[in-house]
Amino acid sequence: MEKNFYDCRNLQALERLRHMSAMRRPANKIAGIRFLSELCKPEPVIRTGEVKMPPNAKVCVVGNSPLTPSLLLELKRSCLIDELRLFDSKQAAKQLADDLSLIDNITQVKPYYGHCQLGVALADVDVIVLAGGYLGLPGESKSAVFKKNVASLVDCAYDCAHHNPHATLVVLTPPGTRNVPLVSMLNEKLGIEDKGQIMAPMGQHEMSAATLVTQMLQLPPGCARVPVVGGCCPDTVVPVLSQASPQNEFSERDSELIVDSLRLASERVAVGQGGRPQALAPALAAADLVLDIVSARFSISRPPRCVFLKSQVLPSIKYLGMPVQFGPEGVKSKASLPPLSDQEMALLLKATVQLKEDAKQAKAVASAEWSCVD
Repeated sequence: MEKNFYDCRNLQALERLRHMSAMRRPANKIAGIRFLSELCKPEPVIRTGEVKMPPNAKVCVVGNSPLTPSLLLELKRSCLIDELRLFDSKQAAKQLADDLSLIDNITQVKPYYGHCQLGVALADVDVIVLAGGYLGLPGESKSAVFKKNVASLVDCAYDCAHHNPHATLVVLTPPGTRNVPLVSMLNEKLGIEDKGQIMAPMGQHEMSAATLVTQMLQLPPGCARVPVVGGCCPDTVVPVLSQASPQNEFSERDSELIVDSLRLASERVAVGQGGRPQALAPALAAADLVLDIVSARFSISRPPRCVFLKSQVLPSIKYLGMPVQFGPEGVKSKASLPPLSDQEMALLLKATVQLKEDAKQAKAVASAEWSCVD
């Protein structure tokens, strides 16, 4: 009898649950319809002649390196890019294009190979990414990497200037603190003024600095933001911890620890990978920069992005990394340097010494190339 009593009570409870569920169902259905209607509102009817065309940006990635596949994947996923071009050797370009073409979205991937197709690949694109070159080994000097990449980079710079002088150039070929000035100087010798359209990303250092701050302060992932200034290479980057968000005070020891960890991050990853250079974080940073540039062309506002480019902020140096805002015509405004603490100012002044030397080396190559042309 006791068992039957509990069985009856369970049956009654089930009946009450069914009744309550039946009463809730229409309300949930109506609420769901309202919610979906807010998300899926139809576009307003636009008369003929007023139809707004969807974004149709074209991006060309020149060269293949360990970061190229990840970069292409991130760009392929964007609905802002209508056409993604890849120029490299026949086998590499075709293999990557075939692989990416299996991803079903609006971005078309087109491979180009052979110098005869380079002009077609570069023509009428909005952004050109110079992604090829030798990335270097752990502990290898900047000068050694520069010497191995300079010849191919000079050729690419001339081709870009000839076939598409108005495109924005994103230079990923290391070292950026020498190659950005080199490409800029070559363009100016050809009569193309550099108004900030030649740059290298610093987003990798922004991400790393934010991660280090998050770990030190034990914050939830993704909530910290740390601007960086100086150069785009590890030995010249300066994290502006005094302007980090959320605001916090760092001791001198903590600041030194973050700076040292930030500057050694790439080498530490490369050593851990058996000498293979870091590729994933730089590729993501480069993709974010390209998408910021493309978004701005369609008046889609995004937060300022730290990049290394020609600058007039410091009279003593022509090329410097800082936060910039992009607009439809490229760099909208070059934000001035954020307020720096005494420790950060000392680091920046020390970095400018190396940046001047890098610009000097780039100028020597540019002058030699120009004298050969003469």
